[in-house]
This record gives sequence, structure tokens and C-alpha cells, in this order.
Amino acid sequence: MLAEQQDRTVIYMALADSQAFIVLPDANPRPFTDEDLKTLWCAKGLGADPLLIVDSIVPAALPKPFVTLLISSPGRLVLSDNKAKLKRYKTPFLNMPIPSETELRAMREAVFPSRIA
Repeated sequence: MLAEQQDRTVIYMALADSQAFIVLPDANPRPFTDEDLKTLWCAKGLGADPLLIVDSIVPAALPKPFVTLLISSPGRLVLSDNKAKLKRYKTPFLNMPIPSETELRAMREAVFPSRIA
């Protein structure tokens, strides 16, 4: 995403390591806190369509122009608190099937071409 859409703000949050980063166009990534997320909807200077990538976290639905990409297992999504938050999202959900081993290898080659022997 960062290589293909260099003029897009990307915000990444992961539950596993409790870390979050914001990458503004033409800027270095910087840490992002829970407090930053609470005021994200009114933040200035994020560009036309900022992308929020969340890994195993279901944030409150953000208004347009934000686009949210949620990465999670189905088991985590059925937790009661997450189900209530998911109902607030107005746009349809798209589910990605589990990739095959061949597809995983192709993705790895595309992302890490120098590491393929």
C-alpha cells in the first residue's frame, strides 16, 4: 500500500503488540496512541482518503473520507463487544478467503523478491 499509493495517509494498529503508527505522505512513520484514535475523525492534514488498517481491533466506525481495512479471525469478530461495533459500520463487508499455499508463495515473492532463493 505504501509503495503503490505514496500520497495516501496510512494508519496501522495491531492488537497483538499494542502498537500503532501513522504514515503521512512524505513523512516518516510516527507512533500513534489510543488518544490519537479518539480524535482521528476530526484530524486535519490526512489527505483525501486516509486508510486505517486495524489488525484484530474493531474501532468505532469513522466517517468518510476514512477507509477501514479490518484484518481479523472470525473468532475474534464474534466477541460481543466487537459485534456491537461492527453493526455501526454502514458499508458492506468483504471477506477474503484463506489463500492457498501457491498464492501465499506468490504474495511472498511479490513483497520480498530479494529473499527468494
